[in-house]
Amino acid sequence: MLTFRVLGSLLRFCNEHLILRYLEVITASASKSADNKNRSHKLQKIGFDAVVISQGFRIPPSSRVHIIWGMFSLCAILYYTISLPIRVAYLSSSGTLQKALDCSFAIDYLLDFIFAVDIFFRMRVYSYETIENGRSTVITDIHLMTRRYLSSRAFRINCLCLAPFDLLACFFGYASLLRFSKVIRIFELQSVLSKLQRDLELCMGVVVSSSQISSLIMIISSVLIIVWCSCGWNLIRGGEVAYKSVYWTVTTITTVGYGDIIPKNLKETVYTIIVGAIGATFTAAIIANITNYFHQNDITDESLNHKFTVLKVRFIFDSSLERLIRE
Repeated sequence: MLTFRVLGSLLRFCNEHLILRYLEVITASASKSADNKNRSHKLQKIGFDAVVISQGFRIPPSSRVHIIWGMFSLCAILYYTISLPIRVAYLSSSGTLQKALDCSFAIDYLLDFIFAVDIFFRMRVYSYETIENGRSTVITDIHLMTRRYLSSRAFRINCLCLAPFDLLACFFGYASLLRFSKVIRIFELQSVLSKLQRDLELCMGVVVSSSQISSLIMIISSVLIIVWCSCGWNLIRGGEVAYKSVYWTVTTITTVGYGDIIPKNLKETVYTIIVGAIGATFTAAIIANITNYFHQNDITDESLNHKFTVLKVRFIFDSSLERLIRE
């Protein structure tokens, strides 16, 4: 009987407390809605003033244009870093490396033009976000946008890649070698992927973890190392078939080495030693990253399960209602 009386008193107390809490919530929500209306009116007024004050067209940091450009930049980096070594190896094996131009250069010049337009956009159109006095501020001033981009690493890389070294091919030839400076864009890979990660989260709400970005960088690096080492073997070997060059590179990098394709002179031997050392180091790095990735996932799952168990135990054994029922 004592237990039922305690439960009855507890229920009456809870009902009275819930009614009072409900009235407080209604009152607070009414006042909050009024404040939100006034605040939204002020924000609309501020936004209207900002539109009137700003001069010219601007692309805000939250625009999906940044995602499209990030995808394009990633594809352009892969195109430059894969096509240029293959082109040099192919032209060298066919004996036409000194040739000035061919039809494939049309794509290169189109990409150069797009990157030149991007330089103008970054200095004149792309606004950026910064933190001033603890508040997030979008900068739309042309002078600040230009100064920020001119002092960035991306501007220096673009200048090196857009330098017209290939104009010298009109006098000396070897246009493919003179365009090899475009491979410098590989140093933008990390920054492009990091910016694309932020833009996906800001513009579309898509969350990409750092481990996924690291895995993507590892995959791209593996492909590039195989392509570059295959092209180098093709140049040194002299007229080696493409698929055999790739086969030799994969077996050497993974330290398998079946022995069916072996170096025949000192130059090929030295190159094989270098590729084998690079492959051993890179393979160890891949294994370490994969192990670290799964280890972090296991730790995350264990910590989440542990927190859930602790909360469940506290809810059961620390609750006054459960203690009264057990009595």
